[in-house]
Amino acid sequence: MQLIAIISKQLKLMLNNRLAFLAIIASPLLLTYFFTFSHDTGTTVYVVDKALSSYSRQLTQYLQNDKSMHVLLLSETEMTQHIKEQDTSTGIVIDSGFGANAGKPKHPLHIKMVLNRNDADQESEQAVYKKLSTFLSLNIDNPLSHVMSTQPNLADRNAAPRGLTSIRLNGFMLMFLWFVVIQGFRTLIDEHENGLERRLLTMPLSFIRYLWSKIIAAYLFGLTIIAMVLIAGNWMLNIPLLEGLGVKATIWAAYLFALTGLVMLLVPWVKSHQNFTVSGSVIMAVAGIFGGSFFTIEDHFPEWFRILSKAVPGTWAAKGLNGADQYGNSATAMLEITGGLCSVGILSLCLSFLLIKYKIRKQLQNG
Repeated sequence: MQLIAIISKQLKLMLNNRLAFLAIIASPLLLTYFFTFSHDTGTTVYVVDKALSSYSRQLTQYLQNDKSMHVLLLSETEMTQHIKEQDTSTGIVIDSGFGANAGKPKHPLHIKMVLNRNDADQESEQAVYKKLSTFLSLNIDNPLSHVMSTQPNLADRNAAPRGLTSIRLNGFMLMFLWFVVIQGFRTLIDEHENGLERRLLTMPLSFIRYLWSKIIAAYLFGLTIIAMVLIAGNWMLNIPLLEGLGVKATIWAAYLFALTGLVMLLVPWVKSHQNFTVSGSVIMAVAGIFGGSFFTIEDHFPEWFRILSKAVPGTWAAKGLNGADQYGNSATAMLEITGGLCSVGILSLCLSFLLIKYKIRKQLQNG
């Protein structure tokens, strides 16, 4: 009962600042809105060269010379998978016989485009079509009628991410949860500053129980924020709420647990809530950049960037959240993600408790 009373008091303190509470909820929603409707239209173009001719290589080189396009050569299977996973990408399949009918609009060109989504960006498509028609010297007004355009015909098409808006909101939520957890632990730092922590050591209250009350309160505060943002996203941005809810809830809970443990690692090292907030904000920004909150981590990015991205917990969580329907049918895939996140949380909490215990012992020895 004593632990529940302490947790309730901590939650009341966190929710007492209504303006900050509303700002935390509004921030990911507003960023999602602005980034969704003003995102960079740069296009990644995947080329599958089945012709392997000098003419097909000339086309690839011609596309690579356009600085607004990121051109990568892949197999058709790899191209299909990458197009499913990324925001602004288009595929070009160059079939055998390409070039034999160049300049003859009524003959097949042996080339087709594979688009990203049903609602794929029309401007990007038009830019690629224009480059193709220019290269093939088709002196016509509408090159779209001469180059075949298709969508990947896959059985698991519905398992792909359901829209850029949902992906953006997930990304910003994964980033802002760092700030949420940091705010949840601010009272712990404040009590350390004003000497309450030292006085607690002389009281019958277990210090470990006191720490657990802070951890549980911060975790419950994070769950409240997640629920509020998802409900608001459904209302404001028409993002499906109940679709894959069980899988998504499990991933969100595991990710929040991982962040709770990682933020606890900062507690033994900071001496003021200002330093705690600044350090946490820097970590949040870095995690957002490498976790793909502001942009999709695509294949044309530097290798070192993609390696660091894979080490960010937000990348693991985003993989599951953006493909929740697919992972809902695969217990192994979901357990891999949630298990990894929970492992990070458990190891971080254990290490933070050891560090705090060492710090307290040192303080007692120094008087």
